[in-house]
Amino acid sequence: MLQYEHPDYSYQYFIDMFFDSSVLGDTSMTDLIVQSIPLEDLVHACMQETRRFQRDEASDQKFCLEIFRRALQHNHHQERFSEHAITYADDQARSTLVEIYSEYIHAQINRSAIHPSIVDEVVQDVWHNFWQAANRGLVFDHLPSALAYLRQVVVSVVIKYRRDRQQHAQHESIQALYALTGQELPSGDSDPFETHAQARFRERCREILNSDQHQIVWMRYRLGYKPQEIARRLNQHTNNQVYTARRVSDMLEQSFRRLSEDQEIRDLLQGD
Repeated sequence: MLQYEHPDYSYQYFIDMFFDSSVLGDTSMTDLIVQSIPLEDLVHACMQETRRFQRDEASDQKFCLEIFRRALQHNHHQERFSEHAITYADDQARSTLVEIYSEYIHAQINRSAIHPSIVDEVVQDVWHNFWQAANRGLVFDHLPSALAYLRQVVVSVVIKYRRDRQQHAQHESIQALYALTGQELPSGDSDPFETHAQARFRERCREILNSDQHQIVWMRYRLGYKPQEIARRLNQHTNNQVYTARRVSDMLEQSFRRLSEDQEIRDLLQGD
């Protein structure tokens, strides 16, 4: 956490440093004053005003907002966006912004019941997405709008993590069932419902997937071939299609997406 040894500065203190009280009503002048404050003093003032805000006391947003402004300021404006060509005017302000508001992002993530083991990873992804948006241009006129945007980025990242985790679990279940359905269906003391579910899963997969998709999924999860080996074997038996490991991987992903979206497949997985 940033810590600076400074007197208990206030907004009035900084105003009085540069101008007399006759100009205090000039908004453009006060903006210029805030923009001239050294970053270390600005951080101290921002943290002080944040504590006041948290205590429901009167507070001024200009200091924290100025840190956002400096952190988001590009050296050059470009008509055509090129992420690699973007440079920022104040890297120290960027680092300061991350250090100040990572705790805020942590608090927002904790409200989403994300597992503690991945919170730091989620925070990094939030900042990654934030800076990607900043590369295209972000300007905030008020601190609440800046914080609301950070919350919005947190929500989008958390939703993606949850969706990916759910999809991963579904994929693992589908892979396990595919491995089972290639075996002879058990008899005798086997659970009749389990036997029926496996048989219906196999039938439903054939109904959803086309023959090429079904063959590729079968070779991957029943026979255990990797995408490169699947592509090699398929190319030995076809004249009009050229399979690559990338194409096989894409077809696997597309097949899993179709299976995962099917309600009956989901019901079978829940009953597994």
